Amino acid sequence: TTFKNFVNFIEKKFYILDSYVLRYIKIEPLGMSSGERAMQNMFSWLTLIPKLDKIMSIERETTQNMLLLIDEIDLYSHPEWQRRTMQQFIDTIKSTQKGKEIQVILTSHSPLILSDFPNQNVIYLKKNDGDNISRVDDRKNHKQTFGANIYTLLNDTFFLENGEVGEFAKDKIL
Repeated sequence: TTFKNFVNFIEKKFYILDSYVLRYIKIEPLGMSSGERAMQNMFSWLTLIPKLDKIMSIERETTQNMLLLIDEIDLYSHPEWQRRTMQQFIDTIKSTQKGKEIQVILTSHSPLILSDFPNQNVIYLKKNDGDNISRVDDRKNHKQTFGANIYTLLNDTFFLENGEVGEFAKDKIL
């Protein structure tokens, strides 16, 4: 895959002691979409930085605990990528952070991402009418998310109150 090719390219540069490689890498010639670049960026923090530390003989003070905060993990991703994101993310964490206790807090607007989480691990934020402040919505008001189909998740967890089709199509049909 494109990501594996990128990782292999960077790793080769590291091992020939080209320490400024990250500064001069041009992503555009690799023919990556914005979604591929977003995934490459997220996964590079998990996979490449520890390798860079090793190659550059950088010793970081580490602990056995880690908190990862990821905003919009699905950003720019094709639905098929969204469907696979959490499995790839978990596999990457398991392989790169062995022996550590990892807590992950992430946000998403994707029902495909949400379907990989049980309802008790989800916090719903909702704005009240005429209010610009998001508040926590009681999860008891929501159906089970784990393994749920995306239609159910879109209607239930993303607060679709005005139909399930685009506004333009709705205006033309009605």
